[in-house]
Amino acid sequence: MSGLDILNALPVWTLATIVIGVSVIFSVGLQLLARWYFGVDLLAANHEVAGFKYAVVGVAYAVLLAFVVISVWEEFETTQHAVHAEAERFYNVYRNSSTSRKLPARRCATRSWLMPSRCATRIGRRWRGGAAAAPRRRKPIPG
Repeated sequence: MSGLDILNALPVWTLATIVIGVSVIFSVGLQLLARWYFGVDLLAANHEVAGFKYAVVGVAYAVLLAFVVISVWEEFETTQHAVHAEAERFYNVYRNSSTSRKLPARRCATRSWLMPSRCATRIGRRWRGGAAAAPRRRKPIPG
């Protein structure tokens, strides 16, 4: 079992706790090492400069976070439009199959009756295959 398999097997909250804990321990350890190596007096002279550096890092982090939020938002909207378009296609097929004048009434009733199960099958297949799966061309319903 590789290290990546072990990480994938862990629950998200456990992995997040480990990552945050290791990061905090590492940063505090580096700070204590720097104070021991250079001394507090030498480091105290750079407090003003360090404040400006932290401000720059904070602004860069805020901009990066804003880009991530906007990217996720746009992806959500794209997915929402795809879901609405697919629901509209299913509705149109259902409506057209139940009100078609070219088909005999028996076939219209059969197609209208089969549509909810076909929708459920399609949804189940999408959820198992991933939401980003491209829609496949289907053979027409015989009959």
